[in-house]
Amino acid sequence: MNNYKRHIKRFDRCLQWHEAQKDDQGNETRAAFYSFSTESMEKKPENKLYEYYRTLSDVLYNMEMDHDSRYRFMAICIDAILNNDLETVDELEDWEFYEEASNDSDCYTYNLTKWLNASINNVYYLTDVLTEHGPKDGFELLTIAQGKAIEEVYRATIDAIVKFVKEKQSS
Repeated sequence: MNNYKRHIKRFDRCLQWHEAQKDDQGNETRAAFYSFSTESMEKKPENKLYEYYRTLSDVLYNMEMDHDSRYRFMAICIDAILNNDLETVDELEDWEFYEEASNDSDCYTYNLTKWLNASINNVYYLTDVLTEHGPKDGFELLTIAQGKAIEEVYRATIDAIVKFVKEKQSS
């Protein structure tokens, strides 16, 4: 495995999926979600994941959308990078990811409205879409708005990973 892929796999290990929890009657008591892995957040000299965690954490901290979407979209982005044929950091930097990002938008109205309702900041993506695209209906409006949010996370994540890997390669 090349050095670039090893870095991407370490970024991937920083994120952890938590299954939904249900009570004895089958009612969901906690929704499924992504978070940083405990392993990656331990600030110890021998923990190689910590600097990867800090890089991703800085990206998420500067985003203006709800926490769950930030983590989920970042995990989807890193998964897309791993499953793509990108072999170098330069290929990642030049990657036209927009089709992958737009394919990651939810296709069910319930999920789209749930995303919109998750944060007042998500409404700003609707405003952008209304002024730029003139969608034909509410479903298209929500789909494009969520796609813009996903693209924003992809771009920020990719930029941070590229910068990190290039710094590592030059040192």
